[in-house]
Amino acid sequence: MADGAYLLIEQLLRKESMLEELLHLLEEELYSLNELDVEKLESNAEKKKELYALVASSTRDSRQVMARLAEEMGVAGAESLSLLLPKVPQPERESLQVAQKKLLELGKKLDQASLRNTNLLQGSLLAVNSSLEFFFRVFNRSTTYGDAGRMMGGASTPKLLRREA
Repeated sequence: MADGAYLLIEQLLRKESMLEELLHLLEEELYSLNELDVEKLESNAEKKKELYALVASSTRDSRQVMARLAEEMGVAGAESLSLLLPKVPQPERESLQVAQKKLLELGKKLDQASLRNTNLLQGSLLAVNSSLEFFFRVFNRSTTYGDAGRMMGGASTPKLLRREA
């Protein structure tokens, strides 16, 4: 039983270091966005993509170890660490609780950093598109009222950038 708990602790600590690295990349991304450093943004995007894949793999591994530990301890259907914790012996339980708390905190920080970066990008794209619409209206008078008082068709509205989900 102790081997499964120690293995789970190791998995969670590895995941914690990956999430901290991901948080660091998001902070670098924010700096790159503010400095308009496109090259750094591209390299960070690749690193983030690789790191997200590693985190997903680590999560699968942690779930497998947790399922094995739950089986060893006779806890049926323990799909989360919270359900397992009461059955784990004290020294390992404390370590698992600390790791769980740290992972939850990192998850919240990652959500906030990701949302902040997303909002910055969306705001920037909105400003660019608004500027393009303004210049389109200034330079293209074909959408004004014509002789008969009807709207005349104009060219489609240009967009320099578009937001992709």
